[in-house]
Amino acid sequence: MKGLPVGEAKWSFRAIPDRAPTIQFSKEPEIAGRNALSLSYGVGDDYGVTQADAQFERVAPLAPNALPPRPLVDAPNFPLALPQARTKSGVGQTTKDLTEHPWAGAAVRLTLTARDEAGNEGKSEVRELRIPQRSFQKPVARALIEQRRELAFDANAKDRVQHALDALMIAPERFTPEASVYLGLRTASTRLKISRTDDDLRGVIAYLWEVAVLIEDGTMSDVERDLRAAENALRQALERDASPEEIKKLMDQLRAALDRYLQALAEQQRRDNNNTDLQRPDPNTRVVRPQDLKNMLDQIERMARNGDRQSAQKLLDQLQSLMENLQKGRRQAGPQQNQNNPLDQLGRMIQEQQRLRDRTFRQGQDNRRQQQQGQGQQKNGRDQMGQLRQGQGDLRQQLERMLEQLRKRQQQNGDGDQDGPGKDAADALGRAEQAMRDAEGSLGQGDADGASESQGRALSQLRRGAQAMADAMQQGGPGDGPGDPNGPEADQADRTDPLGRPVRNREFGDDYTVKVPDEIDTQRARRVLEELRRRLSDPSRPRLELDYLDRLLQDY
Repeated sequence: MKGLPVGEAKWSFRAIPDRAPTIQFSKEPEIAGRNALSLSYGVGDDYGVTQADAQFERVAPLAPNALPPRPLVDAPNFPLALPQARTKSGVGQTTKDLTEHPWAGAAVRLTLTARDEAGNEGKSEVRELRIPQRSFQKPVARALIEQRRELAFDANAKDRVQHALDALMIAPERFTPEASVYLGLRTASTRLKISRTDDDLRGVIAYLWEVAVLIEDGTMSDVERDLRAAENALRQALERDASPEEIKKLMDQLRAALDRYLQALAEQQRRDNNNTDLQRPDPNTRVVRPQDLKNMLDQIERMARNGDRQSAQKLLDQLQSLMENLQKGRRQAGPQQNQNNPLDQLGRMIQEQQRLRDRTFRQGQDNRRQQQQGQGQQKNGRDQMGQLRQGQGDLRQQLERMLEQLRKRQQQNGDGDQDGPGKDAADALGRAEQAMRDAEGSLGQGDADGASESQGRALSQLRRGAQAMADAMQQGGPGDGPGDPNGPEADQADRTDPLGRPVRNREFGDDYTVKVPDEIDTQRARRVLEELRRRLSDPSRPRLELDYLDRLLQDY
């Protein structure tokens, strides 16, 4: 520099202060999946955000002259997922299931915080909301959850909660006839009475949740808890961009948990069908097939494997919503469906025909085993075949009466000779009636194998008839009063699935209103990123090109 001896230089330095990171809500908090809290937020920092959290504060007015509360359970604060380990600018999303936390259902203030490596902290604006909670349908279960929350917020409420539990046990023969429920209430009351420390009270809080879930779900509680845990584990792995091996392991665990849940749900429904006090579900409720759920799981795994974690998370939210709707359909008692609704009648016929076919198949196996042992057809076997023949005949007569009503209706509407879904339904049901007649004849001759084959044809035609009948009703065919599948609500149910997505042919499919990248698109995007990273790692390339590649790979 001028004025300085040769070989000497003068430097000036200016310190740039490390600014505090910023974090803000990119959209309002919302409920996702099975009552999970979903948060979307944007973060930024000059050197990169390294940690972010969601912090809650209870909104509760203090009564005059009341003692300050002594909470037993801390707020359900949890860390937030970041787009990168050190994020200079980006948008993140975190979904957390807090339904089992004692604060669930409470009004709170939510603040998001972000920190950089130097410890600087930035806060978002405050949002007031109510933490999503699980919906309990049974009054005793709801009462236990309310008392659990009150005790969690204030240890001084012990006496009030004790009185409430004792009140729930008044006249158990009228209000808590189940011995297991009464025993659970009695145990909770006793444990609360002998509690001496805060840890003892926290044990009571945990036990009240177990009793409430047992009252609400019965034997479903354990398998549902496993399913929730598997869903949450997979969600957390997707948020932190876990390895493909870990994703595959968690997907296998989710599939196993879902299989156990569906088996328990089927067993519960079989028990409920024997309870005359339970009302039937809404006739417009759409049946979810196990194959539909399997397809969703396969698609989630495929998206995660191809790097499209965000779409996988959205589809997991849809799966959780679908399972929640299935659960609500099992618990809630809706209006009695019209027993004369043709689709309802046909659905029951399909179920009965399936049971008859299963029994016939097993009887055929027994007959073959007896013949191999040289016993011939025993009297018990002949009696069983006679009962099957009688049951098949009764079912055929029911179908004949339905066919007669359907044909009369077509004549009244003047479309008896026209082509269309109505005529297709009548033709399919006519073929089903003939197949039933063939099965009845085979059963009378002791031919279980032939009867089973005819019953399979009857089942196939019954399903075709049901599909054609549903199409006819969707196009404006005549209904049957209450529960009419042609009403506005049913029309919406025919066009959408329980998640509100459009469907085709009454089966669950993709959401045709949103273009989700398929596997080929995702693989192409991944190959482009890999090529960009490979070129950026090549130091022999011109600096201008390397700077351009670096800008392309930056997260904004």
